[in-house]
This record gives sequence, C-alpha cells and structure tokens, in this order.
Amino acid sequence: DGFMMQFAAYGLWGRGLYFADKASYSRNYSHTPAKQSPTNERPEPQAGELEMFLTRLLVGKEAKIDQNKSLTVPPTDTSTGLKYNTVTGYTAGSQVWIVYENGRAYPEYLVRYYVGSHDASRSPYRAKNEARKSAKW
Repeated sequence: DGFMMQFAAYGLWGRGLYFADKASYSRNYSHTPAKQSPTNERPEPQAGELEMFLTRLLVGKEAKIDQNKSLTVPPTDTSTGLKYNTVTGYTAGSQVWIVYENGRAYPEYLVRYYVGSHDASRSPYRAKNEARKSAKW
C-alpha cells in the first residue's frame, strides 16, 4: 500500500509524507531493525545497522515554497486554479519533497546499512567507486 497519510507527522511543511534527495538527511529518520524470527528471509541485524526505504515518488507539478507548518494540502497554482501535487523546499542541506495524499510514493527497496569504519564482513568494498567498478550494469 505504500506510505499512508494516517501515519504522517507534522514537519516544517505541515502534516505530510516527507522524502529527501540525500540519504544523510534521511538517516535521522532511519529505523533500527528488530530481531527476526528463524523463518524470516531477511538476515538477522548486526549491531549498529539501520534501515530506510529507497522510494519512487510521483512528484507531478511541484511548488517550491518556504517552510509553512500549517500546510495539510499543497497550495493552489494561481495561474491554473488547480492545486500543486507536491511541495518542495530545502532544509539541513537537502532538498525535500512533501506529498499530502496516499498513492504518490512507492517503497521500492528496503536498504539496510551501517555507519562507521569499513567492516569486511558487512561489505567487500571500502568506497562507492569500488562497488561501481564491479557492478554488472
């Protein structure tokens, strides 16, 4: 079902579903994975691991506006009389997009990661460029 407005919180652009272009910004909202049951296909989490979704977002027509904590829907485009689909702005060094309705975001991948010094048991690569060189795509 994707992301649901029933669980949306209030933020700098009101009550909505927030998405950022920088994972470093989203890290503040990451989830600590719970211990799994033996029948679950996901591996047991290791100490310090976090999870976040890599999401497809249907932006549509966006309105770049200053922060407005009272928003519950996007503003109206005065040139057309129609509401924008998405609100966008910048905060903490990242562009963010906010949607105010269900069905605009799809959680495509659940990414598990850790932050810290390189651990060969978790990743054979020391840097992004090493991983890119070995990519088969």
